[in-house]
Amino acid sequence: MELLRRKQPLLSEPLLLYRVPTVLAVDGSSSFTAVVRKLCESGYHVLEAHDQTIAVDFARMHSRQIHILLIDSSENGHALASLLKRYRPTMHVLFLPSESSAGIPPLGPENVLAAIQQFVAEEKI
Repeated sequence: MELLRRKQPLLSEPLLLYRVPTVLAVDGSSSFTAVVRKLCESGYHVLEAHDQTIAVDFARMHSRQIHILLIDSSENGHALASLLKRYRPTMHVLFLPSESSAGIPPLGPENVLAAIQQFVAEEKI
């Protein structure tokens, strides 16, 4: 019986996880949940925070680099992004139109995914 050979050694597989961009998504709305689901399905490592306290905990204590902060563009979103950047100064911030943005509809999951993919490609994350 012939043994199947792997193309890569087993030890390299856990390291692949660290090449996947990590996204910290801060919000609790149903439209945002769909965005998080789409990012997870597309292979991104997503940390989901439903409130500011959890977001700050992730920024302060999470062991992996957080590449992108995904947050709404409200006044509170900007303030929280500023606070989180103190803990993660190299983290990029992608502001999304909030549900209360005047005249700007929230982006759908496909549009957010496309924006993140373009951002990751341009920034070589």
